Amino acid sequence: MISYEFLCCPLCKGDLEFGAAALKCLSCAIDYPVLDGIPVLVDPAQKSAHLEGQIRFFDRQARRRPPYILCPWMRSYLERFKDAFPGFTAGTAVDCGTGFGYMAVELARMGFNVIAFDITMQNLVNLQEQLAGMDLAGEMHLVCCDAQKLPLKAATADVMVSIWLLEHLPHEMEAISEMNRVSKPDARLMIGLPLKYRYLNPLLIPVHYFYDKYVGHLRRYNEAGLSASFEEWDLVGTYYTGQFLKTAKTGANKATKLFTDELFSEDKIEVDDRKKENHRYGATNMACMYARRPATGTEQS
Repeated sequence: MISYEFLCCPLCKGDLEFGAAALKCLSCAIDYPVLDGIPVLVDPAQKSAHLEGQIRFFDRQARRRPPYILCPWMRSYLERFKDAFPGFTAGTAVDCGTGFGYMAVELARMGFNVIAFDITMQNLVNLQEQLAGMDLAGEMHLVCCDAQKLPLKAATADVMVSIWLLEHLPHEMEAISEMNRVSKPDARLMIGLPLKYRYLNPLLIPVHYFYDKYVGHLRRYNEAGLSASFEEWDLVGTYYTGQFLKTAKTGANKATKLFTDELFSEDKIEVDDRKKENHRYGATNMACMYARRPATGTEQS
């Protein structure tokens, strides 16, 4: 059984009574199940219709997922993390909405003890199966929960990673408040999000509009708006991804299966995309890096 000392009740934030088959909150009188070693800290009464739909959608996606592989675009996100936070190589990292699990796995390989959570249980089941054959320097803890009501104790995370999460949540500010609560005073944050339509190549706006509807995106972002929401953090840097040529070539690959062609290989596409990662206009996504702003003497008192 994994150690649960970092967990708390997602509703009242009180301590849990640990058991092999369930975690019990004595204050709320709720038993949270432990399925295949994964705590499920979600109150069914708290799920919205939108989140229920998202779980069904990503459950279907997860059941078709191939074995673990670090794709070129995934490597780019990991490299950006390392470039932005060179001094952060150990501690506790929280992967918010782990999905494929690539950031969780690679951070654990670096030496972080990782708490990877997702509201879609199948994502965690897949990741647990893949971890069996991996040699990780740090520990990995998997938790099924809702980012809007995290079952993690305050000041747990040295690092928070959130790639493609906030845009799916009905109440994003609740999730941001939870990220603030769970982060340590000197924490670092990496967050990836879809970019507002006004920055996209006009030819691609209809494509992304229908894609957003398909996957359940509720909103898009820009740097200024995101930083206003994360007012307790200082922006370290921003990377823009998914430039027009990457989107066009990736679409051509999917349609014509040209991944083996040197011009259209995934590696070549990603190298070309990174050359324009400081260009906002024409991109489709952004990755923002933040450092938690130290509390002033007034705030501490």
